[in-house]
Amino acid sequence: MVFCCLPRGGRSAQPGTPSRARSQNFQGSGEEVELGLWRPNQKVRVALLGLDDSGKSSLLHSLQQEHSALSRRQGDRDEGETRLCAPPPTTEARTAIVSLAGLKVTVTDCPGRKAFREAWLDVVGESDAIAFAVDSNDAMRMPVAGVELGRVIFRAEASGTPVLVLATKQDLAGAVPPGDLGAALGLAQGAAQVVGCTATNPAGVREAMEGFLAARTAR
Repeated sequence: MVFCCLPRGGRSAQPGTPSRARSQNFQGSGEEVELGLWRPNQKVRVALLGLDDSGKSSLLHSLQQEHSALSRRQGDRDEGETRLCAPPPTTEARTAIVSLAGLKVTVTDCPGRKAFREAWLDVVGESDAIAFAVDSNDAMRMPVAGVELGRVIFRAEASGTPVLVLATKQDLAGAVPPGDLGAALGLAQGAAQVVGCTATNPAGVREAMEGFLAARTAR
């Protein structure tokens, strides 16, 4: 049984885009960032993964809030308007459609409890990008998050799917800084881009997602 299904249609078509795009070093971290994976106004599907209680649902809600606020200010009511469907992510996926970095992005929050995690690998193969939320304040489950993230990255590399790690709950006193999170998770250097955020700052969540997507969008 598949518990997290992305909208039908397979991965977004990328006509005229080479299978292996140009790359550049990301902020001196040693990570190579793919360029030109997508084109402006293209529909892109992002799977939002992470352990239960990692803050995924709050991140999705923040993206919805910020998108709605921007839409009201700009008078934008087109198909990029946020839409919410399906039950809470503890049992089924929840989806929102937002405009990010000039792209029409469908973000799907997939269940994070242990029983649902096997389905993540199928989701990775159906997605254009992955955002993996890690509770940066949860030291006890950091090793578990690292193992699950490692599985996702291994699958993503095989399909050429870029991965963003969102270090959530950075507003808490015990949060591991984004620069130290990779080591705490046991990630190889450059395996994934790591960005800190807090769901109470919707603009910051949007900025993190837009920076990740914009770096991979042809201009």
